[in-house]
Formats: sequence, C-alpha cells, structure tokens
Amino acid sequence: MSFAARAVSCVVSVCVLAPSCASQACAQDATLAQLADRYRQGYRDDALDAIGSWSAERTRGEVDGLLESRPFDPALAFAAALLHVHRALLSSGETLDYRGQHLAAATRLVQAAADAPVSVGSVDLARRMFLLLGLAREETLDVGAAHDVVRGGLERFDGDAELLTVLGMTLEAGPSMRVYDLPLDPKGRLPIAERRYTVEGDGSRGEWRSLPDSTLGQAEAAFRRALAADPGLGEARLRLGRVRLLRGRTEEAIEDLQRVAREDGSLRRQYLARLFEARAHEKRGHVEAAARAYQAAVAIEPEGQSAGIGLGRALDLLGRGEEAQQAFVAALGIHRQQRGDPWWSYARGDLDRLGPLVTELQAALAR
Repeated sequence: MSFAARAVSCVVSVCVLAPSCASQACAQDATLAQLADRYRQGYRDDALDAIGSWSAERTRGEVDGLLESRPFDPALAFAAALLHVHRALLSSGETLDYRGQHLAAATRLVQAAADAPVSVGSVDLARRMFLLLGLAREETLDVGAAHDVVRGGLERFDGDAELLTVLGMTLEAGPSMRVYDLPLDPKGRLPIAERRYTVEGDGSRGEWRSLPDSTLGQAEAAFRRALAADPGLGEARLRLGRVRLLRGRTEEAIEDLQRVAREDGSLRRQYLARLFEARAHEKRGHVEAAARAYQAAVAIEPEGQSAGIGLGRALDLLGRGEEAQQAFVAALGIHRQQRGDPWWSYARGDLDRLGPLVTELQAALAR
C-alpha cells in the first residue's frame, strides 16, 4: 500500500455496514448516482467495492448518466467525484491507467458541479475538490494532469493559496514532462517505460535532466503568490526555498528553509528543509554548516537515508573519517519501518494533506 493510500486509510473511518447493503443500491449493477448517495450516507466500503470492478467504458457511461440527469445535483456529483478519488487513492496496487480512469471521471464531475448554480456554502466545497484532484494527480505522478486541474481551479478561485501551491509543485517538476515512472517494484519487476527524469539532478536516483529555468521561475512566482495569500503555508515556503536553491540563489534559499525548520509543525517538512539547507551550504562550499544541517535532518527523521548519506559525505570532506564511516554504515543499514525517507516521495506532492482533505470532504458532503 502506498504512502498516500496509508494516509487515507488511517484517517477515513471504516463504516459498519447495515443489513440494507444487500439492497439494489449496494449491488454491482447500482448506478453511480446510487453509489454516490450511499457513499455520502456513510456506507463507503460497499460503494468503493462496487466501482472497483468497473471497466473504463462503464465508468464513462455512468459519469455521462449522472451529468445528464435532470435536475442536476451538484452535491451528488461532488460525492461521486470524491468516491472515484477515494477509489484511486486506495488502488496503489493497480495500474496507473486504472487509477487514471477514476481520476478522469472525478475531474469531469467536479468541473460540471463547480460550474452549476450553487449556494454560497458550496463554493469552498468546489475549491477543495479541485485541490483534492490536483493532489491526487500529483500523487500518481501525472504532473501534466495535475497542472491542468489546478489551472482550472484557479480560473474559478483566483489567488487561492493552496491551489497556487499545487500549481507551483507541477511547475517545479516540469509540466512539459508528462511521463513519469514509479520506483522499481520491490518484487524486482521492471517499470513499463524507461526512467526518463529525476527531480533533484546531481547525485540523486535516475537519469540527470536539467529543469528549464523559465519553469522554475514560474514555480517561484506561484509559491510567492501562495505565501502572499497565506504566509503560514509551510509546503509553499519549503518548495520556494528548494526552487531558489535550484536557481542558484542559495542565501535566499537558506533563509526560507531555516524558517520552515524553525517554525513549521510538520516533521516531514522540517526534515526536507534541513536536507535542502545542507545542499545549499554544500553549494556555497560551507561543509561544516552542511554537516550540521544533515545531522539535524537525521535527528528529525531517523529513516532519512538521504540525509545520512549526505552527512557521511560532509564528514568525510572535513577529514572526520571515522565519524563519516559510522554515518554511512548507519544510513546504509536503515530498514524502512513506517515512513521511509520523505525525499523519496517528494515528487508526489504534499501527501500529508491528502488524507485529512478526504475526511474533510466526506464530512462536508455527509447526509
């Protein structure tokens, strides 16, 4: 189960199914409208199971049917979209095409529901649905689709800080690079397509491919706009610091990253901020400062193998060979227990936001 799927399953309550689950609404031949209504009533497992076996053709047909129904019910369409997103997030063992099938269905439903006449109270619901879709697309590494979704959200909710942050994530990764690969399967199976892209560049896994400076400039602008709207948005500040680092503006990057490490309540962001700060110190030739930042990252996240290896390298450059060897041995001996190195999932976006957002939307749509 993927990190995002675990996050969703940890925060989404498991419903006790009532005897009525044997009814027509819970059967495999139930319509999407019926299943969406069951989902928002709290009978989520049977609704998720039912759509889990749908073919792409049936999914498209059911979405068409719901969108063509009159009177059109935006709240029901939002519930159906959330059902499809939830299914995609829980299907990490399925193919990306299968997950994309459900996210494409959700996108059509959200766009239609957002453009329908809605009450004032539904506006924030629509905004959060676009945010969820963007994060879910990012989690599957379909960065191009994530970019398009949040662009659509920003056309309706101009200046929204969270949507701007996800937009910046897609620009940071490079929206023109629309094919991404998952890491090698732990069972040793090869990925379908050859590895084409790595997020970091020098010294990281995968093939080196530089990011176009214009895209990084647009990413920086998006993160700055997000922070102007919400200065406390830690994900935007973390990524702003990294983009500035990639653009060679190390002093500004260090300032941003140290602020995240000092003020942000997320251990994941604190770890990544120290990791990127160490890299910035290395680029400036300040190896002692880099070693301190790597050490701080290791203290925050003991499973952070990237920081452990960086620490060993910095200590070795300082001539502290015995300590460097200890750092390398510790890093290479790490066995993933729960979280793993947050750097490994950095390209998948802000995964910490996904699970809570699903729960928020379930509560908002409950009947």
